[in-house]
Amino acid sequence: MAKSKAKPARTLAAKALAVLSTLISAMSKKDDTFAKAEASTREARKSVVQHCREMGLTSSDFVAPKKAGKGGTLTPMQYDVLKASVAKGYFSAKAIAMLQAVPASLPKGEAIAPYLARNTGNRRYWVQQTGSRMNDLKGLLARSEAKLQAEKDAAKEAKKPQAKKDQEERTSEDITVVNALTNVYYLVMKKASGSIPNSWDADAVGELIKEAIAEVGGSMKASQRSMIGDTELKESLKKNVTDKGVKYTPKSK
Repeated sequence: MAKSKAKPARTLAAKALAVLSTLISAMSKKDDTFAKAEASTREARKSVVQHCREMGLTSSDFVAPKKAGKGGTLTPMQYDVLKASVAKGYFSAKAIAMLQAVPASLPKGEAIAPYLARNTGNRRYWVQQTGSRMNDLKGLLARSEAKLQAEKDAAKEAKKPQAKKDQEERTSEDITVVNALTNVYYLVMKKASGSIPNSWDADAVGELIKEAIAEVGGSMKASQRSMIGDTELKESLKKNVTDKGVKYTPKSK
């Protein structure tokens, strides 16, 4: 069996970052006609995505480390280096110089277009713009990653024997049946609202439904049918029964 291609190690080397800045700069430029802009932008985006892959960067690397619970994967130092390269690709030299300035060294002032006067307000504007561009690149890579994964999944699905596909389809349908039965069991066993009681014998009807659930769940273990087991059955029960206050433990055949 052939080994899967190893993911490239992440590298934030100066040369690679300089190339990334150049590619981002090309991506941010606009051509003089809409048609040219559409074509050149698509190619520029592909170049940026490809270079990020070669650097071992993923969409989660463009999330601030302080938001690690939401996917940030770089150290604070690595993130700052990457962010500086992104800003260099998008913004002018004056904007970059303002970003590099110590905030306390700048005079106080409001952000006023074109945001190039050196003051705290304009610097804050460029800091916000940098965050926005990092988010744009995160989205660009995330879409590319999703597309790549979808292609891999489709290729994997195409290689599956038809018998396996049929079995998975049967399993999906069987799980739907179990979900429906467990939900009906809950509705039958719950106490009636108001002063009028249920018109059926809840225990008797419940036993019938429990038998149906056990029958469906038990038959699913046959290899010629689907492969749903206790895990899927219990998950359905937890979703439709246990969390709603009705206790029922399946008895697998």
